[in-house]
Amino acid sequence: MVDLVTINNVSFNYGKIPALRNITLSIPAGSLIGMIGPNGSGKTTLIRCLCGLVKPSGGTIIINSKDLSSLGRRDLARLVGYVPQVQEKPFPVPIFDAVLAGRIPHLEWAPSIYDLDVVSHILSLMDLEDISQRNINTLSGGQMQRVQIARALAQEPLILCLDEPTNNLDIKHQLSLMNLVRNLTRNRNMLTFVSIHDLNLASQYCDRLVLLKNGEIFSSGTPQEVLTRENVRNVFGINVAIHTHGDLIHIVPVNKADVRKLEHI
Repeated sequence: MVDLVTINNVSFNYGKIPALRNITLSIPAGSLIGMIGPNGSGKTTLIRCLCGLVKPSGGTIIINSKDLSSLGRRDLARLVGYVPQVQEKPFPVPIFDAVLAGRIPHLEWAPSIYDLDVVSHILSLMDLEDISQRNINTLSGGQMQRVQIARALAQEPLILCLDEPTNNLDIKHQLSLMNLVRNLTRNRNMLTFVSIHDLNLASQYCDRLVLLKNGEIFSSGTPQEVLTRENVRNVFGINVAIHTHGDLIHIVPVNKADVRKLEHI
């Protein structure tokens, strides 16, 4: 199986402050990768490197056999879709037009029937079809988040990078979004990176987890391999109980008084 993304010994510094150190990963298409770790561990910086928004201080990123640093903005936008965790206030346009903007890397002049059909399909998937003509500036935070993700999906990227996409979403739309992202990733043979704080969501939906600490990979593998009590304690500084139900993992924080009990479970 050919890897869609290969990250070779990537480092990144903010001035003299290291944010990423010697990150190495090789990941095939069709995978949903959860990037987890405390605030400041390097998740957002790694995503920004993958999207070409910042240039690594060292190392290389290969996407679909092409060095990321050699790609122009248009070619990169055809390969990678990105949704940041902090959104700027958008220009006041209808939702349909905001999502249609995701087709710009593919347009020669005016949108084709295919472009319009792509947008309509994505709006339906994201539960935005009924409000597609509303002004984007009238939306709630959760609705706005779904619009931004819809615009990235409209790019039809090979790589999708989502930085804390479940922020501002109620539990129904969190589950709906993660189901949608997982299904699209597999059905379209994409590769999706999701920065996420909810370890239970990460364990339920992600094929592989990358646990970061202080800009380095502390652990990488399946949710069962990465989400151990020892790893969570060492990286997040908390004690947890981990319950398994088949392939599902449920993580529950516990008080210090309960730790001794856990040692005998």
